[in-house]
Order: sequence, then C-alpha cells, then structure tokens
Amino acid sequence: MTNAVPEGTELVLAKAMRELAANMISFATLLESSPLSPVPVPVSSVLAVPYRSQWDADGSDYASDCGPACVAMVLEHYGVRVDINQLARDAGMVTGRPYTLPADLIRAADLHGVTLIRRLPCVISDLAIELDAGRPAIVLIHYGSLNNRQDRNYTKGHWVVVVGVDRDTVYIHDPNWRGNVRDNGRALAVSRVEFYEAWEKCKLDGNSARQCLMVVRTGTAQ
Repeated sequence: MTNAVPEGTELVLAKAMRELAANMISFATLLESSPLSPVPVPVSSVLAVPYRSQWDADGSDYASDCGPACVAMVLEHYGVRVDINQLARDAGMVTGRPYTLPADLIRAADLHGVTLIRRLPCVISDLAIELDAGRPAIVLIHYGSLNNRQDRNYTKGHWVVVVGVDRDTVYIHDPNWRGNVRDNGRALAVSRVEFYEAWEKCKLDGNSARQCLMVVRTGTAQ
C-alpha cells in the first residue's frame, strides 16, 4: 500500500526547488561582490588602454557621448584611432539625444573592425577573465553610486571602460573628466563593493543590471 501524495504537492515542491536554486545563485553573486569574499577572483594587471575623455576636442559635438568615448578607447587599444565625434555619428547620435544603446556602440565598433557582444548579467570575475586575456570591457553603471567623480550633477547611466581588477579594487577609465583634472579619469580606482553597487543599480535608470560589452573579434591577430 502506498501513501497518496496530496494534490498540488509536486507543484509546491517544484516551486520551492526553483526558489532555492535562485537564492543559491544570488548568494554566490553576493559573495563574489564582497571584498572579504572567500570566492577566488582572478587578478588582472591594469591594461595599458589609451585614455580618452568625452570632453576632448574630438568629442565636442555631443554632450552625452560617454559610450562613443569608451568605444574609442577600446579601438585605440587595438591600434585603431577614431575621433569620438565620428564614433558618435556611427552610433546614430543626434543633438539632444542623451544616451547611446548597447546596439549603437556595437555597430560603431564593428564599422572599425572590432566586434563586441553584449553579455548580462555578468559578475566581476567575468571582467577579470577578459582582462587576463588582454581585453578591456565596456560596462554601464549608475553614475550616482560612484563617490569619486568630477561631475556631481549627473547621476544616471554612464559608460566606462574596465581596465583592471584585483581583490579589492576595480580600475576604470571614466571618460567624464576634463580640464586640469582630466587625467584623474584614467585607471580610476573604485572599490569592488562600490563598483558592484553602481553596476547593479543601473536598474534605477531603467537599464539592465550588470551588462557588459566584451570584445570577441578584432581586425588584428590576437
């Protein structure tokens, strides 16, 4: 004689298992974002990616061209120098449009021989793996979550280039620096916790959290 399983029990158990799996993934992600994390994170040296400011003379046509400026840095890392204004046009920017979409930046890079793909959601170890292979990554962050920024008024979505990661710190090229402190945006050190928060809080601006544009192919041999 077998005991009858109450109706609906299997559905309840299946739902509970799905919730448990989701919680385990969330917990692992939380562990990785902590500076005291026992989860090993690959350590990369800071890549020698050329720094470009969106306020440089070749980026003067559009006010919100952080995305094209980041593409310019990645292209120049592979030996292709392109004006930021040109990349903004390649990305379809028009005066008064205050943003660029991932697809816009992918298209602009592709026109100059570098293929990017969009991945999400990513974690910091994904970035470290790319950097260890010599590939910088472009990420979208919630700018208001960064403490060290020249522009204190702008707090929404902002593209930056990740150029290095170690146990406690993420190093970014932030194109939104200018004037006599322009170079402060180069390899700007951000704690892993602060970076992860800024990366995650993109949702506050209506954007996807923890998205990344990664290099998968270039016009030069790798």
